[in-house]
Amino acid sequence: MILDGRIQPDHVDAQAFAVPYDAAIKLLKSGSDVADLYDKVGLAPIKAASDASKIIGDKPMGEFLKLLDMAYSRSELAKVLTRQLKRLNNGEDADMLAIEGALEQLINLEHRYELASEIDPFGGAWFETGYTPLDRHMGGLPEASLTIVAATTGIGKTTFLVQLASCVAKRKHKALLYSLEQTKGQMVRRILDTSSKGESDKGFLDYIKITDDPMNVNELSAEASRICAIEDIGIIGVDFADLLLTSEEDEPKVGHIYRTLALLGKRARTRVVCLSQLHRYEGGEPRINNIRWSGLAEAMAGMIILLYNPSQTFGIGAKKDGQLPIIPGKGWLIIGKSRYGFKEGGIGAIQVDWDGEKGWGIDDSSWRGMVM
Repeated sequence: MILDGRIQPDHVDAQAFAVPYDAAIKLLKSGSDVADLYDKVGLAPIKAASDASKIIGDKPMGEFLKLLDMAYSRSELAKVLTRQLKRLNNGEDADMLAIEGALEQLINLEHRYELASEIDPFGGAWFETGYTPLDRHMGGLPEASLTIVAATTGIGKTTFLVQLASCVAKRKHKALLYSLEQTKGQMVRRILDTSSKGESDKGFLDYIKITDDPMNVNELSAEASRICAIEDIGIIGVDFADLLLTSEEDEPKVGHIYRTLALLGKRARTRVVCLSQLHRYEGGEPRINNIRWSGLAEAMAGMIILLYNPSQTFGIGAKKDGQLPIIPGKGWLIIGKSRYGFKEGGIGAIQVDWDGEKGWGIDDSSWRGMVM
């Protein structure tokens, strides 16, 4: 029903409007008459759209079918909320996943279509993190995208992630960390250990949210989407992908993880950084094909960073045909893929200081081109 120029979801026949409106738009554009629309989508939505056009103004009927479709989604959300409220009133736990799923579906629908004239042109492909080596040589992290950080055990993946989150937080952008391996307390300890020497202001910690609750990738995506819908999140960090598996690892399951995290970055308009483990790695400079299910990782990621720090792992050293010199106190951030190009002209690696206590260096850095 239309009252005062507004669609009232509580008076919408859910079954009548549970149809895609884009089919009706195509028919209208092709010159089909209203009778054709009756056959395709039914009488109720067409009549409601016609009534709406008389009240709201002279706009294409398809626009009102879109509004009615949205009203239906809102009505469905109201049903979900009503059921969960009844459970709470009965002293039961509410199904938070059902609520979050309904909210995410509504948010996605409301932002699915926009007029090009009303969309802000994309300002750039990169988000400056405050981590100087990455910002200087790459431009930062790719916007609305998934970045995979891969390395073997003990190289410093988690340290790199918390340093990145800390740098983002110090620029007063919020960081959201999902710690699936370490406890919240361990993550905070790592953050403080890697902070700059003599840094007394710990106010940046107020910009970092951490959870160590075990969850699968669907739960993580729903939770992060809900938070991003109400807060401006600069970076989402996941430590790490392997622990999102709830059963035996196989290609479809791993592909689902990478795809879900990539879509999370796109839909939430933020940067997702996920840690991953190397596989079939025998030392030397790591490559993308050393990542588990590397084809899936390469397809879904906007950028892939391979951490190379051979001095951290006993028994796995440099190979003679390596391109990157091994220097005590130095580590490498190998940029194995960048969907948005390379500021330095091509594939390469960033050399930074490495300190066993402070982690990856944040000041001095240099770029070295590589042949892959």
